[in-house]
Amino acid sequence: MKKLSTEALDTIAQDLFKNTRADAFIIAENGTVFRVDQKDRVEEYMKEHEIEIKLYERKSIEKLLKEQEEILEENSKEDIEAKAKALKSKQA
Repeated sequence: MKKLSTEALDTIAQDLFKNTRADAFIIAENGTVFRVDQKDRVEEYMKEHEIEIKLYERKSIEKLLKEQEEILEENSKEDIEAKAKALKSKQA
């Protein structure tokens, strides 16, 4: 069975979230989609086809904003540290 790339699986998940109201899906490496409540079928499918699965969850707007805020904070700390090093090297 053909295994799809991570990008292809991400695209499938994005399309599913756009077209459904589900909060999460389980997607196999070959693109087979399962609902989260189908864990028994997923385990059986994994054994039969010897493939890995991945859980995709819809991120709430609050989670996305928090992640972006954390990234911005981290980037600003790195910028400040880089500027401090540059100033120290100029002074030396």
